[in-house]
Amino acid sequence: MTAIKVDDKTVAAGVNVSRQKRADDGFRLHTPIHVLSLLYTELNTGSIRQTIPLIVSDTVKTVSSDCKLLIFKSGLPQFRQYKRLMECTQACSMKYGVEFRFIYRQGLDVNFTEIRDLCDDAIRRGYSLDSAI
Repeated sequence: MTAIKVDDKTVAAGVNVSRQKRADDGFRLHTPIHVLSLLYTELNTGSIRQTIPLIVSDTVKTVSSDCKLLIFKSGLPQFRQYKRLMECTQACSMKYGVEFRFIYRQGLDVNFTEIRDLCDDAIRRGYSLDSAI
């Protein structure tokens, strides 16, 4: 997941939802199942930290009802404050019955440019879009 502050009231976000499972050789396999290219306009503040609960809420709506854990990985500096993010998303977690984890990985946005491309696409289009793969 990544997000870009466009202006004082607009934030764009890109999310790649993948299902994770272990292969026979012990490595983790990530199978993409959904992508989201989101644009939030007319926010009270264009803060990425305050937009993350909205992104989480939109993402959890795209996963199947048997999903019990969603792990959000990002290179956004806001993910360093994972305890604060857990508090902000607790109501959404209880509503959908899904546990959230937030993991900060420095440089993740640089290594996975397709997620950044989803943000750029939302800005160019001017509206949000999500699609199952």
